[in-house]
Amino acid sequence: MKKKVLFLVPGRLGDALMLSPALAQLKQLQPQYEINVLATSPLGADIFKNNPNCTQVYAVTELAKQHNFIEPYDFLVAAHRDNKILELSNKFAKPLLIVGAADSEKHQAQQALEFIHQVFSDDPHKPNTLCYQLFPSQDEESYAARLLDENRRYIGLHLGCHSVNKKINPYAWLPMKQHKKVWPLKKLVELAKQIKLQGNNYQIVLTGGNNERYLAEDFLKHVPDVIDLIGKTEPMQLAAVMRRFSAYVCPDTGTMHMACAMNIPLVALFGPTNAKRTGPYPPNKNFKVIYSENTSDITVQEVMSALNSFE
Repeated sequence: MKKKVLFLVPGRLGDALMLSPALAQLKQLQPQYEINVLATSPLGADIFKNNPNCTQVYAVTELAKQHNFIEPYDFLVAAHRDNKILELSNKFAKPLLIVGAADSEKHQAQQALEFIHQVFSDDPHKPNTLCYQLFPSQDEESYAARLLDENRRYIGLHLGCHSVNKKINPYAWLPMKQHKKVWPLKKLVELAKQIKLQGNNYQIVLTGGNNERYLAEDFLKHVPDVIDLIGKTEPMQLAAVMRRFSAYVCPDTGTMHMACAMNIPLVALFGPTNAKRTGPYPPNKNFKVIYSENTSDITVQEVMSALNSFE
């Protein structure tokens, strides 16, 4: 009888996307399994939309409509552990296969991939590296094609990060302008101005969530001629848009991993977080990390040099 497996996924965009190689590995090793995905948020579920390695994708918020949802499953797989996933597994009381504690010297995606390989394969060798996987639909690709002219060069800029975006109250958000992961706005403005000096063919595209709107408003006072997508795209729409970028500049945040999935030139700005654990993946000559203990110490010239190296 075919086993039915529930693959548990975290709610944050980046953490969810970092599990896409592990899901692909599970399907490769056990193609006879019926694998469904359950994410702890709708955003996490969106990342697995149209993914051929699973049959159905659910968010926890949908479960009230699913009578006896967990009953048909033989076991649960958790290649990422956080409190919400642990709570789910305890609630469901089904056999659970779960990854070990975070290894600070190993990328989160790689640790998940190796966990799946160890559990479901008899091969003693390490698994082949698999890339992140996103599957925008034709409608989402058409949206991107209408939005961006293929004859221009688009540079994406992400102004904030997850910690900024999750601040719902703007008054609580204001101190986050100087969040330790975020590059100062004045440097982003200067970078945009230098990019635009390279010719009229260059166009800036801003990405981010609804609660990063305040950063965008400040940015637009200084650089008004941009495409502002902050809070205006669904994840797969943004993935299709990013595929058309000539390069993307961002801090350690979820859209950085989307850029890796779309395999576009990337400049990732890292400060206090561990790039070994959550940096661009897999290694790629077009994925560049600029690190400083204080992100604000990264210079505009360093970022421009990285962008120019893609030419």
